[in-house]
Amino acid sequence: MHAPEPWWASPRAHAALLAVVCLGIYSNNFHHDYQLDDSHVLVTNPSVRSLANIPKYFVDPSTFTSLRANVEYRPVLQATYALNYRMGGYNTWWWHLTQILLHAVCAIGLYFLCRRILLASSSGPEDRRDVRFVPLVAAVVFGLQPTAAGEPGCARCTR
Repeated sequence: MHAPEPWWASPRAHAALLAVVCLGIYSNNFHHDYQLDDSHVLVTNPSVRSLANIPKYFVDPSTFTSLRANVEYRPVLQATYALNYRMGGYNTWWWHLTQILLHAVCAIGLYFLCRRILLASSSGPEDRRDVRFVPLVAAVVFGLQPTAAGEPGCARCTR
């Protein structure tokens, strides 16, 4: 029989560490201004100002922006925008917090996906011990990458 894993090697401890890493690395971003396409996707877009518009996001791509040339179909993203607006209007603190939390959820999901794949492909307990930190390293690297590279309303972490 093998000794139990120490607490710091448990999946729960790893998930907590990932959440702390994501929140910590981007914690200086809660009060940045809107950037780039945020003006037409958020600020001048009336469809993000009401939760009642959420069903429209799934059938009408023109609700994505106030600029008709930039229409996209991204209903789940828009739903987060409407929720953010409901929580704090255009106070960027809420918008940044939501994006950082979503990034942490993705990092934790990546950790558990990698862990499941590696455990399924291992041949025994020794193999499992050898790879138990590989998913954590992969998820930490993902967690540290700049989330500001793409989406409007995102953390804009490098600004």
